[in-house]
Amino acid sequence: MKNIPTGVWVHYKDHNREYRIVCVATSQYKQAELDHQPIVIYEALYEVTDTTHKFWARPLADFLEYCILPNGETTTRFIKVRE
Repeated sequence: MKNIPTGVWVHYKDHNREYRIVCVATSQYKQAELDHQPIVIYEALYEVTDTTHKFWARPLADFLEYCILPNGETTTRFIKVRE
């Protein structure tokens, strides 16, 4: 497995909203290809008006994947800003 992310991160589309990694969990799905995959659980550190948007979950592979910016540059979906 890749290194487990820790610390505070921002999404590449909005550097003003920070997220703290809570943990990396293991998924449980009936589809074999999705079962037992690492899932990042992360918390919004910015003020939210709807508490359903306070905690998020995303497959680790998606969290760490590379995205292509409109200018053609490549970046990771989430960027670590501090521990």
